[in-house]
Amino acid sequence: MRKYLLILLGLITIVFVSVLIILLNQGEKQPVEEEPIDKDGNENIKPTGRYLLSAGQTEYKILLPTEASNLELFAAAELVDIFYEATGVSLEVIKMKTLMWKDHIYPLDKPL
Repeated sequence: MRKYLLILLGLITIVFVSVLIILLNQGEKQPVEEEPIDKDGNENIKPTGRYLLSAGQTEYKILLPTEASNLELFAAAELVDIFYEATGVSLEVIKMKTLMWKDHIYPLDKPL
């Protein structure tokens, strides 16, 4: 008999706590995520302030190791061609042994 009373008391406690949580959260608004596409079918993309092109020029460059493989050379050439077809601007390809970025030196001639 005592076992059944403990089970009943546990169930009543769970129901009471659940109702209390629901009542306390009723006034809070849940954050609503923006839909990626609006009602007209346009994408809701927020501007980042970063651009691949500005005034017909780009600051971006393709960095290759000095001893680039044929596959790396082919990939760079494809990227240059596709970028030019899309924008009318040609990306510069630079070959170098190391890259200095944020106070770190990265060797380009060795796998990371």
